Amino acid sequence: MANPVHVIDHPLVQHKLSLMRMKSTSTSAFRNLLAEVSGLLAYEVTRDLPTHQVVVDTPLTRTSVPMLDGKKIVLASSAKEDELERYEKIARIDDLIGESTSSQDAEQSKPHPDIFQAALARLGDIDPSRAIVVGDTPWDAEAAGISYERR
Repeated sequence: MANPVHVIDHPLVQHKLSLMRMKSTSTSAFRNLLAEVSGLLAYEVTRDLPTHQVVVDTPLTRTSVPMLDGKKIVLASSAKEDELERYEKIARIDDLIGESTSSQDAEQSKPHPDIFQAALARLGDIDPSRAIVVGDTPWDAEAAGISYERR
């Protein structure tokens, strides 16, 4: 079976990640870049999500619009739980995250798959091939691939 890991190598994402990694990047600039990268990644990973039509009333008329089919988002991070909550707020994604896993949920750090196994467990009975993983290091991709193969 082919590895289902997709690397997002969009030049704009790579540029912003590079700026974030620079020692000279201020805390304020880092937070702004984090929010921008989060948005860019969200667009990329949700590109092919299934939708269904819903009828809504607009200010002018009634119309049919596409809405996402129900999806659960679990944030799997090696950060400590309190740090993770702070990062979610900084990135302005705290209202989008349904569940999260932190370093306290994993015995070993990435590239060991513990953190992703914990995230899959939070989703319940889900086929790992239906999960989307967003990461910014090769260890994320490696751990996600191992999780997929073990499930």
